[in-house]
Amino acid sequence: MDTETSWAQVPLSQLVDHIQVKHHTYTVRELNLISALLSEHTRSHWMRHPEFLQAHTLFHQAKTGIEQHLMQEETAGFMLIRAHEKDGKKSLAPFLNTIGMHEEAHSDALSLLRKVKETLWNGKAPEDLDAEVTPTLGRLDALITDLVEHIHLENDILFPRAKALGS
Repeated sequence: MDTETSWAQVPLSQLVDHIQVKHHTYTVRELNLISALLSEHTRSHWMRHPEFLQAHTLFHQAKTGIEQHLMQEETAGFMLIRAHEKDGKKSLAPFLNTIGMHEEAHSDALSLLRKVKETLWNGKAPEDLDAEVTPTLGRLDALITDLVEHIHLENDILFPRAKALGS
C-alpha cells in the first residue's frame, strides 16, 4: 500500500506505523552500514582521494541529524498521533507546533546526503576505487531514494492530515 491515494485514506496510526517500520528502520540500518563503509574508505584512501574527508564529515553530520530527528518523531510526534487516534481528547498541538522543524530537518538531511553523493564523484567511483567503493555509493543512492519517498509521506500526506485534525 504505497500509493498516495491509499495512504491518504488509512488511519494516521497505520501511516506512522508504515513510516516507522519501513523507512525509519531502513534508514537507521543503512546509516550505520554506510557510516562503517565510508569510514573504512576514508581511512584507506583519503591521501589519494581527499574528497573522502569532506564526504565523511558531511555524512556524519547528516547521520547525527537524521538519528535525532527520527527519535523526536518516534517518541513525540508518532506517539501523540497514536494517542489522539485512540482518544480524541489527546491534543496534537505539541506535534503540530513542530511540523516546521520536521520539514526543515527533512530538507537538511536530503541536502546533506545529496552533497555527500556530489562530493563522491556524483555517485560514479573513479577507476582505481570502482570495485571497492561502488557498492557503498549504491547504498548511498538507495538511501537518498528512500528518504525522498519517506519525506513525501510525511510532508505531503501525514502533516497535512494531522493539521486537518487540528489540536
